[in-house]
Amino acid sequence: MFNPTSRNFNINVTKSSNFATIHMGGHFSFVTHHEFTSTYLQLLSDSIINTVAVDLANVERLDSAALGMLLILRERIRESGKSLLLLRPSPIVASAFAITHFHRLFTIQSTV
Repeated sequence: MFNPTSRNFNINVTKSSNFATIHMGGHFSFVTHHEFTSTYLQLLSDSIINTVAVDLANVERLDSAALGMLLILRERIRESGKSLLLLRPSPIVASAFAITHFHRLFTIQSTV
């Protein structure tokens, strides 16, 4: 059976002290919901982590569900008392952020 998540999307986490980065690549979309959510929920339950960053440099495609997942992450981060950064948005992600004015809602860093 075809699994679009494993074929077109990759996600991994790096941690350094109290800082965790979720690195994503490929197609960030509705079909990646479970993988993305389970990844960030693990970080939110980690009492050592106080900042979560999402590295979007290798995201090639995203849909409105992906934008919605980032908004939900933002709320969950706030509820947990942690901080959130969006890092290095790829050109397609930066374009979507410009259209949706995400810069007003998130701290976005173009470089690390």
